[in-house]
Amino acid sequence: EKAGVRLVTPMMATQTVAAGGGSLCQFDGVKLVVGPGSAGADPGPACYGRGGPLALTDANLLLGKIRPEQFPLPLDEQAALTQVSGLIERIEKATGKCYQPRELADAFVRIANANMAEAIRSVSVARGYDPAEYLLVAFGGAAGQHACELARQLGIRQILNHPDAGILSALGIGLADVQRHVERGIYKPADQVDRETLVALTQELRDQARDQVLQEGVPIGQVKTRLSIDLRYLGMDGGLTITQPDEGEEEDRLEPYLAGFQEKHLSQYGYLHRQRALEVVAVRVEATGSAGPKVSPAVDDSGLPAGKIRSAQQHVPIWFQGQKLDSGIFRRPDLQAGDRILGPAVILEALATTVIDPGWQAELRAGGELILEDTTPSATLAVGQKRVAG
Repeated sequence: EKAGVRLVTPMMATQTVAAGGGSLCQFDGVKLVVGPGSAGADPGPACYGRGGPLALTDANLLLGKIRPEQFPLPLDEQAALTQVSGLIERIEKATGKCYQPRELADAFVRIANANMAEAIRSVSVARGYDPAEYLLVAFGGAAGQHACELARQLGIRQILNHPDAGILSALGIGLADVQRHVERGIYKPADQVDRETLVALTQELRDQARDQVLQEGVPIGQVKTRLSIDLRYLGMDGGLTITQPDEGEEEDRLEPYLAGFQEKHLSQYGYLHRQRALEVVAVRVEATGSAGPKVSPAVDDSGLPAGKIRSAQQHVPIWFQGQKLDSGIFRRPDLQAGDRILGPAVILEALATTVIDPGWQAELRAGGELILEDTTPSATLAVGQKRVAG
């Protein structure tokens, strides 16, 4: 609803949180803040060496979770340290508290993780879903640096890291189907909408939607259309969208949609107005087509031998929760299917960096995916919950 006008348009419900690699790490005079402002790609975080502000990438660099030797551009750690030092002075003057550089960097990372965890809770716990029952998928260049701690806060025991995680959004856009939507308002009682009118209207809308997809270069044989009808009880404001019945039924008959409305209304609201007439609000057509390649089929790894623990040839210091720990360095192209890596460790990739926190292990699957698993027994207790003695 915008300016009192109700708009009906195809839309996907999303929940976002400003906690990416470019998110600004600031002190607002009272507390530490991560985001929503961003350094962007230019000038980028301070460590890019272009005079940028302190950002989450700088914090991860100072904690050792980003390795300069693998980054696609030279990183200036001293620039990040200078920004942190200046912020430490401001905080000490305002509050009297004196941070150490890596202590402050760790604080910013914890704030970012808490923000992301809260965003996930708002689309899961708030809607009756327990995130602990699901697997966390990490994608984006910086996601692998936060995934373990984020999963632990949510009580999630496993993480899936795709081999193309660093470019998964771009890959998804390239593989996504092309969709176009057209609709026409009706606003008539159902008993006043005859089948001939409905057939003519739906055919017109199908042609419009199909033509829009064809203009995107999709071959005509790859285009499919799907009809849906908005219905509501006569005199009521809210309605329900009923999608095309199963194949084999006459999709241009109104009766299956009317029955579908009653079934969905009963399921969603728990009651029906059996004596109340229905109104046809709008007719919609969705055209879908694909001109590009599809995702490769999953690789069966059921025959893989039991995972063998891979030893690191190089170790570096990395800070986890304020602790400096000796951590192994691995390069993803060197790993073989079935290899297991025990945290703490860092896996360097061409397009991302994956950090395996203490108490976690990673195993490489046959399709190139990394499965990270929390091996800490107490990890089933999510942050925010209290343990009650039984």
